[in-house]
Amino acid sequence: MRQNALPIGFLSIFFVLLVIASSGPIQWMDNGNLMHIAAHDGLFPMHVDALSHPAFHLLSVIVFRLFGPELLSLLNVFLLALAGCLVYRIVIRLGESREVAWLAVFAMMACHSVIWVATKFEVYFLCMDFVLLFVLRYISPGAGLLSHQFLLGLLAGFALASHQIALLMLLPFGLVLIMRGQGLFALLAGCLVGLFPLFPAVVNDLKAGTGILQLVLNFLMVGGGRYQIDYQSSFMDIEGLLHSLPQTALLLLSLVGIAGLGLLSAGQRGASRLIYLSGVLVAVFAILYRVDDKFTFLAPAIPFLAISGAIFLRSLDLTKRKLILLSMLSFLPMLLMHLAILMFSAQLQMLGRAGGVPERSDIVYYGAPLLGDDSAERFVRRLQKVGGVMPIYADWSSLGALQSGQVMGYLPGLVVDYCGNLPGGNAPATLLLVRKHIQCELLFTRYAPVGMSHGAMILQRI
Repeated sequence: MRQNALPIGFLSIFFVLLVIASSGPIQWMDNGNLMHIAAHDGLFPMHVDALSHPAFHLLSVIVFRLFGPELLSLLNVFLLALAGCLVYRIVIRLGESREVAWLAVFAMMACHSVIWVATKFEVYFLCMDFVLLFVLRYISPGAGLLSHQFLLGLLAGFALASHQIALLMLLPFGLVLIMRGQGLFALLAGCLVGLFPLFPAVVNDLKAGTGILQLVLNFLMVGGGRYQIDYQSSFMDIEGLLHSLPQTALLLLSLVGIAGLGLLSAGQRGASRLIYLSGVLVAVFAILYRVDDKFTFLAPAIPFLAISGAIFLRSLDLTKRKLILLSMLSFLPMLLMHLAILMFSAQLQMLGRAGGVPERSDIVYYGAPLLGDDSAERFVRRLQKVGGVMPIYADWSSLGALQSGQVMGYLPGLVVDYCGNLPGGNAPATLLLVRKHIQCELLFTRYAPVGMSHGAMILQRI
């Protein structure tokens, strides 16, 4: 235990920093929308779509009701701590030394995408933890084949009900289990049980007339959804990479160091090879997925890449002292990034601002998560000063901040909705439009701008 005191103490300080840097209950984009859902929805989502995440939905609603929004906003810090424990156990189970296990844990914790997700209210870590539990069980078979396969299926079902990216993460393991051909019925039965948070939504949509194939497409992020976001055209968009180089560069920042080395290591034999393949599949998907926050899709793969990188370094016959030193140095790229943003903070704040949201600098927001971010809360406080009863319509990014702001008591009683959901026949005569990105253009076919109020555009029906 004394030998583990130093890394445990270091990580304890790191987790305190994550808590301090947390963005709190009011957040941008789908982070804020998830907080709004936790506050107002039932235990299970009622429709199947790309944004449902039923297992995460269930957990977030329960935590919100028991502990409130402040603690719920820290959920990912606790899930990351669990992931660290699981990575340590997996590496030990693979037959590696304690030093290699700590190296994998530190390599995971030091990645940009992992730190960013840990300070936000995101969905990926719950899925990641279930997959890590799956892997730990996979390499630690019990006495009974059927019970082992059932438990693997149960964990796989929970992972899939948390986020669709679990399909890629589990694919190498699933193919091996299918090729073995043993206990497949128990595996399938466990998976169906693990998917239970999805059942109410499936039943509800089937009653509404949605076909099974359409339900599957909706769940896999290539069908419709509440906000009609076009995910399908963003899949494997190689041409789009040329237009999203900053987002891709941000993703590659997480691969600087041991995790990136894991991507190039080609894995070992057996279970470690499957771990490597799982990490590579998710990394390739994230790189070719054209969305602004694509680097967050890489976060679930980082534990696997960190494990692969740590095992590769062990194969170089490094001494225990050098492995421990590498563990500490794995944080260096992130620390240098934060130091650079601190030194040039004023210039980067101006450079990173966009649209009608002066509170947020994208460079600081995306690039330095340990510095903390309360831009969404400041944005909501500014709009609170507008007053009146005009409904507020917003783009997807701003909507999350407004909805989570209402959870915390801001903008009481006001209609806040996505700009694409403006009603047809009974549309309001006057409304406020707030947007960070160039969205909501269709509003201007029905409304004309007549002024500004605290940075929000006042629109009047034509």
